Amino acid sequence: MMIKIWLAICISGLLAGCQINSIEGEYKDVEVKLKNKEASSNGQFCPPGQAKKGRC
Repeated sequence: MMIKIWLAICISGLLAGCQINSIEGEYKDVEVKLKNKEASSNGQFCPPGQAKKGRC
C-alpha cells in the first residue's frame, strides 16, 4: 500500500512540470485550435509594461 502512495507522489511530481503548448481538434462540430503564445514567441517575449515604455 505504501509503495503505491509513493509511486503516485513521484509520478505527480514528474507531471507537475509538463505543459500543453497547443490543442487542435473538433468538439461537437466546432473546430478548436489553441496555442500558447509564450511557447511560440521565438524568444521575443516582452513583459507587460515594458512594451508600453518602448523598451521592446
